[in-house]
Amino acid sequence: MSELRSDLEEILEIIWMLTVDENEPTTTFEELYKNLYETKEFSGELTKSLLEELISLKLIDIKDDIHVALSQKGYDRARQIIRAHRLYERLFADVLRIKDDAQIERGACVLEHIIAEDVEETVCTLLGHPTKCPHGRPIPPGLCCERRDSSIASIFTPVTELDIGETGQIAYISSNDNREMDKLLAFGILPGNAVKLHQKMPYNGPIVIQIDQTQVALEKSVADQICVRRIKK
Repeated sequence: MSELRSDLEEILEIIWMLTVDENEPTTTFEELYKNLYETKEFSGELTKSLLEELISLKLIDIKDDIHVALSQKGYDRARQIIRAHRLYERLFADVLRIKDDAQIERGACVLEHIIAEDVEETVCTLLGHPTKCPHGRPIPPGLCCERRDSSIASIFTPVTELDIGETGQIAYISSNDNREMDKLLAFGILPGNAVKLHQKMPYNGPIVIQIDQTQVALEKSVADQICVRRIKK
């Protein structure tokens, strides 16, 4: 990644979450200051100075003296930071099996500022090009996602890509639909459990998976969101 101090990157990241994640074109100074103060790393005078620096770097725009928005340059930079942060959250949660949210957040915050973009693409490919972070927020896709780089084997794969009779351990479920998640959990489809692909219907029809002795039919679009780690025989 290009050189930009981590404190400036943190502010761009927060502006992204207040605007892009919320489908809003701008955020207010009041809301931005509130979120910055909650991190306990920014004081009033420091924040004002950093915002002035971001303006001078043409990374943010000020609208009617009340609202703040990412410039195109700032949007592109924030997108890189957000993508890196959320990928490393997945790495800590899914590969390193860290359960503590605070520890995951701290680790991702460190790595997002120091890991080169080509390494980030390798991590993304190893994770199977995840689309959401562990908290359900979207991960902006990278070039590796567009070309679906197959030169590196992914650690995780959708359960639909298992062979008939093959078993995988559920790593994560990328659905952000609460009703859908409740249904899956009721069947015992949750991270850590083993699942076997029992049957695939043609023409992108439903698939049948087996959890313990129970067989469950799922729409392919739902099953595609269940990512597993293949269990070697």
